[in-house]
Amino acid sequence: MKFLVSKFYLSIYFFLYSFIFASECIDTWYQSNIDKLDNNFIFIQASTYPLMNKKNIDSLTVYVDKEKNKVKIDLSNEVFLFDQYKSARLIKNLKQLYIDSPDSSMFILLSSIFNLQNIKPAKRSKFEYVLNLDSNFNKTRLFFSDDCLELESIRISIDKANIIIKNIHFSINDSLFRKDVFEIKGDYTTYDLRR
Repeated sequence: MKFLVSKFYLSIYFFLYSFIFASECIDTWYQSNIDKLDNNFIFIQASTYPLMNKKNIDSLTVYVDKEKNKVKIDLSNEVFLFDQYKSARLIKNLKQLYIDSPDSSMFILLSSIFNLQNIKPAKRSKFEYVLNLDSNFNKTRLFFSDDCLELESIRISIDKANIIIKNIHFSINDSLFRKDVFEIKGDYTTYDLRR
């Protein structure tokens, strides 16, 4: 019986240790990037690809203006713009612009990456976290480096799409926002889908 009690306490100790260490990992990452994450203008560069087709790698650039609640996601052939009034999808090679009602789930996803209250440790790894959201992005997982200083990848599972975002680099570049990166320039056929 003493053996079982000792084993039980030992199991509790290792569970608490791994939970505390995992919580420390997200804190370490946040503290090492606090100057970038607390800035009103965040610039993120990464590469992205579907989970099943790693040959189809695309560059990804994200601009976040926290003051004006605007987000721009720039891929090689598409641009997505989000604010509280509309979401827009620009298809570069077809010269088409689709404007729709705001996409609140994308705002929830991007804001929760910067909000530690919504990030919970996963049970299987000290360096893996889950976004705890009430949205269709609630299966999103964050993976950190062994020293917890870098966000190595984000895996998004939504509907039937599984996307991996890697080589993530956060930076501050106010000059990019002064040029108003959220402005749509060029001659595009516009489709306003709002009602």
